[in-house]
Amino acid sequence: MAKVAALLIGIALLGVVSVSSGQAGISRVGTNSIQFACPDGHFQYIIVTITTKFRAVDAPHTNWAQFNVEVNGLRLATITNSIYVIKGGAKGHYWGYETYAVSQKMINYMVLPGNSVSVNFLNGEQHISSDIRVDLSN
Repeated sequence: MAKVAALLIGIALLGVVSVSSGQAGISRVGTNSIQFACPDGHFQYIIVTITTKFRAVDAPHTNWAQFNVEVNGLRLATITNSIYVIKGGAKGHYWGYETYAVSQKMINYMVLPGNSVSVNFLNGEQHISSDIRVDLSN
């Protein structure tokens, strides 16, 4: 029982949020970009979730934001959050409102202890900010 308690305390201190096939997964979060070194353990999957907030525009438009996913500087994927907004009405009424888009991508790539994992904002249109979550899992 003491070993289980010590394991659970260790998992809590590392920020581990899930357990699969006997090996723990980890999650990290950031705003607009995130970079971290993989702790002990080998992880087969990188799951990236990005929620983006865009400025209000009083006209039909497309909002978008692009992000690179990298391990040790090697680009594995580019993720684009985008949303098209149609404006109705006229005659002086303001129809602008902030919009949100969410993307999630699972990448099959073996991440080893000490590898640098990063997700970085590249560019976009009407981008205010993005919350990024990276999960390493098996």
